[in-house]
Amino acid sequence: MTKDVKKKAKTEISTLDEFWGDFQTEYKNFVEWTYDKETGNKFAIVSFIEDKPSKYTNKWNREQWKILVQDDYNEEVILSGGKRLFNAIRKTCVENECLPTELEPIIIWRIGSGFDTKYKIEDVAK
Repeated sequence: MTKDVKKKAKTEISTLDEFWGDFQTEYKNFVEWTYDKETGNKFAIVSFIEDKPSKYTNKWNREQWKILVQDDYNEEVILSGGKRLFNAIRKTCVENECLPTELEPIIIWRIGSGFDTKYKIEDVAK
């Protein structure tokens, strides 16, 4: 008695690329804030890659903005924050009569924490 063995269709995936197809996602890190022991505040050194931030809703259902910047390690990262941060950036641009990408590298000081956070912006060259 012989048994008929049917060949099954190949279901193995030869590569992960084949499995995922054209699906790709790009992940960008967020700005890394450095703690300054002297002042007790945090700062980040950035240069802007984009001029206009985009709005999004964070996980606490609060309106935030984000913009691409280059950090002091020459990496493309996301600067994210609320109205106070982006009003400070806007004020700096108005004072200098320029777009964010036209600013020299800047230091953004994050003073305080939580709802009382304020931002101060300085030119790195100073």
